[in-house]
Amino acid sequence: MRQALTRLVACCTLAVFAAGCSGGGTPSAPVSVPAQPASAPSQTTATTVALGAGATTFALPAAGGIGGSVDLAAPVSGANGTLRVTASTNAPAGAASPQDAIRHTQATGSLTVLYYATFTPSIDVTFSSLPGFTIALPASVPTAGRSFYYALSDPTVTSALQFRTEGPAKVAGRTLTFGASAVPFKLVANETYVFAFYAVVANVAQQVRHVLLISVDGMHQVDLARYVAKNPSSNLASLAKSGISYTNAHTPTPSDSFPGLMGLITGGHPATTGVYYDDAYDRALRAPGSTCSAAPGTEVQYAENIDKNPNALDGGGASDATSIDPAKLPIDCSSGVPVPLYPHAYLRVNTIFEVAKAAGSRTAWTDKHPAYDIVNGPSGSGVDDLFTPEIAAGGTTGSILATENYDDVKVASVINEIRGLDHTGTKHPGVPAIFGMNFQAVSVGQKLPGNGYTDAAGTPSAGLQNALDYIDASLGRMLATLDAQNLRGTTLVVVTAKHGQAPIDPARTNLIVDSTIPNLLSASNAPAAQATQDDIALLWLANASTQTAALGALKASLAGANPAAIASVFDGQVAPPPGFGRAPSATLAGDSRAPDVVVRPQPGVIYVGNPAKKSKIAEHGGLSDDDTHVALLLSYPGATGTTVSSNVGTVQVAPTIVSALGLDPGALQAVAKEGTPVLPSATFVH
Repeated sequence: MRQALTRLVACCTLAVFAAGCSGGGTPSAPVSVPAQPASAPSQTTATTVALGAGATTFALPAAGGIGGSVDLAAPVSGANGTLRVTASTNAPAGAASPQDAIRHTQATGSLTVLYYATFTPSIDVTFSSLPGFTIALPASVPTAGRSFYYALSDPTVTSALQFRTEGPAKVAGRTLTFGASAVPFKLVANETYVFAFYAVVANVAQQVRHVLLISVDGMHQVDLARYVAKNPSSNLASLAKSGISYTNAHTPTPSDSFPGLMGLITGGHPATTGVYYDDAYDRALRAPGSTCSAAPGTEVQYAENIDKNPNALDGGGASDATSIDPAKLPIDCSSGVPVPLYPHAYLRVNTIFEVAKAAGSRTAWTDKHPAYDIVNGPSGSGVDDLFTPEIAAGGTTGSILATENYDDVKVASVINEIRGLDHTGTKHPGVPAIFGMNFQAVSVGQKLPGNGYTDAAGTPSAGLQNALDYIDASLGRMLATLDAQNLRGTTLVVVTAKHGQAPIDPARTNLIVDSTIPNLLSASNAPAAQATQDDIALLWLANASTQTAALGALKASLAGANPAAIASVFDGQVAPPPGFGRAPSATLAGDSRAPDVVVRPQPGVIYVGNPAKKSKIAEHGGLSDDDTHVALLLSYPGATGTTVSSNVGTVQVAPTIVSALGLDPGALQAVAKEGTPVLPSATFVH
């Protein structure tokens, strides 16, 4: 078969193209497509264009009142020839019909072909990019409720079509613009290539080819709602208008970054994922540097503490798992020999990245520590392009501006990936099927003294408002790049948060020294082996048999002076909080990672090392609504500003992403185990 331009670059978003959007792909089974309207009498015009060594711009011949221009880049080879251009309102004889193109890409929708052109070169000519097109519409062609796309095909090929979709066009009045797309292509001498220009009825679902997942750490639903209401022209408002807003979405508990992100990418809670916190405890592992003869039971902290160099942005490596010092990792002796347990091996179930990779897709993720190697999943290779610059380097989180500058490094990586590059911008592996990042600026803006919120209603301080504006502008940069790369029409954008932040009401902030609860336990002869405390206290006892004494001491304190400002106490061995596994007891083997006792403090309480320093005004990790009630917004082709007020969990994002890509959500082990459903009202063409 000739290696001519067999690309079908076609109408693709709010309606149509599925497998063909934004790049070549493997043919899918055909589906039913609406019949093409009956053709009017053909109108045909023609012209001949000289191809020189430089860039060429020429007018498209008019047909049916439609005309325009074509911008060709300078040829890489094959200058000094001609290009015969013919325009018509009907399909050229022998051409692969647009309906065949749509069937080939497994698309559905209501569409109208408005204009055809053919291109016949006199010589072989190769270009570095697909051309840019400007189309001028007559008054008789409506633009309201429509999106516009084009297809470029080789009619001599009758099977195994290759294709790339282009669109939607940018609309300015009655002028449509398709930017040049950086895809090299070749025209073969004397072969005829067909350009078909389509109009597509808006708001018809189309298959998603890419998912951009954004976690704005700390962003509550009230933050999103307020920002959209106050800034109707913002990027967040634009996403809401073309998406589904879930106004009652909650994260897993505890509301720490690690279990929050694991929920988003696995569909499971800590009882299933085994991930309770980024600083937790495992009764089956051994301390870093141990042999298997050492007693089991060790703190498991996956943060900057495991970096080769926590003071360097790259963590002492390549800002990925190579930045992790294995000597600082807990030891797993399940194989009979001591093995440093990397974060990815700590996770008990697979991820959306691993499911996508198993289907042959590319993946990428950007986050705040090299310890986010955990997103690779148990395979250790779920993410093709992992970028995890160390946020702890250089005192970043001591300033909102410094955090925004840090986040900018990650934004640049995502923009590179939207452009089909790797995060460094130096390689061209193609646009990932699943990719994204977390933002830290809002979380820092909520926690730093002098910032946060000004009242219980969630009115942001100037510093927090700045962080929210920064997030919106950064999302705008990503969306503009999606538009420039003609990917918006095939990309599901998910904006949510790993966790919230508590308290929103600044009057409730109550810092309590974090030795209070451990001292209560020690005084009752029930010492903790590990106490992880923020606006929650997760307690792993040195001896599980002392749990009765520990519970008694905490409940007695609650009924008395209550120096730790305890609101409630959970028995981790019998009735842990929702989503937690049960800790081992005399009668139950239990989960080696589940805490024996969980303390829920009064609203606003944060356990800190030195309250007098007043180092923070809010924190996350707890069980409160401020901790868990987060933003959740899906924007994708066909979604139309819907609001869903029913209770949903951010764990439902994982099966929704997998479903959007036409894959089986049941391939996610946590989804299969917990029965996690796809988000309501999220429907996709497959």
